[in-house]
Amino acid sequence: MKKILIFLICLILAGCSSKSSEHGQKRKELSEYKKIVQKVKTSKPQENPPFDYRLVYSKVDDGYRYDLIINNPSITMLHIKALSYSSSLNDKYYPTLGLFEEAQYSLKKDYVNKKEGYYKGFALSGKVKEKDELKLYISYENKSKRVGEVYRIHYED
Repeated sequence: MKKILIFLICLILAGCSSKSSEHGQKRKELSEYKKIVQKVKTSKPQENPPFDYRLVYSKVDDGYRYDLIINNPSITMLHIKALSYSSSLNDKYYPTLGLFEEAQYSLKKDYVNKKEGYYKGFALSGKVKEKDELKLYISYENKSKRVGEVYRIHYED
């Protein structure tokens, strides 16, 4: 009887510790999200990103929905993290890629292999009050280091 009781206690404690570590991971991800949003708000965006993009707006009831499509990179970008920012956000959170997901996203010129995590491109979609340019934070690994940049995404009607 004691062995069963000890086993059950150990099982309960193991379950609690895994939930605690999962909670710690979510807290870390949220902290990184907040730091990125602050960086994007305060950074002067660069021009000429190392990829092609298309920004499309669609009218919805309370503003616009946008789709920012990123593809055709000129360089290899591994383990991408991205966030699109608009000063007229009409949603609770800014759209992200690679911050809260376990999946890894990479882009490489003229190469697609989803099993290895290489995609042709990706899209970030969000809701805004008005059509305007966006800022895109993108962080990725290259051959030697992790690079994080903020780019201006122009919108032409």
